Amino acid sequence: MHTFVTAREEICARFDQHWQTHAPLIVGALDYLPEIRMPRIVYPKPINPAVHWGRLSIQSVMSSQSAFVSYAPAEAGAAKRKKYEESGLVFVQLFGPKNEIEAAEQQDYLAQIARSAFRGESLPGKVWFRNARINDLEDEDEMLRLNVVAEYEYNEIS
Repeated sequence: MHTFVTAREEICARFDQHWQTHAPLIVGALDYLPEIRMPRIVYPKPINPAVHWGRLSIQSVMSSQSAFVSYAPAEAGAAKRKKYEESGLVFVQLFGPKNEIEAAEQQDYLAQIARSAFRGESLPGKVWFRNARINDLEDEDEMLRLNVVAEYEYNEIS
């Protein structure tokens, strides 16, 4: 059974494991593993705008009741449990330094790795992903920007 908190923890853990495994494949060109900042964590050091980095965020979009459920015989006066279908978006914002000659190409590779963390995937706790994609964004200050977006869905019983 999932809650928003357990789903968020699974999504973040899945992405972090995938990033740690696959992003080093292009790190040879970067000489470092780009940091991905996770939601609900306070980071003491500010971002270094001279390197690639990213930020993962999760946004609930819809929560709709889909059924009444009961796993045990109903007791007199006991409230029925409800099943909710939860859906939302996972964003991985990727930033790259504009002043590096190969930054845009490196950022494209990083975005493909981030997208592959969600493309056609599901988690053991029954979080499903679909429609993972890469979106170009306008540059921001001295940073190139790309977004990786994936839709997620899971069921919650409460």
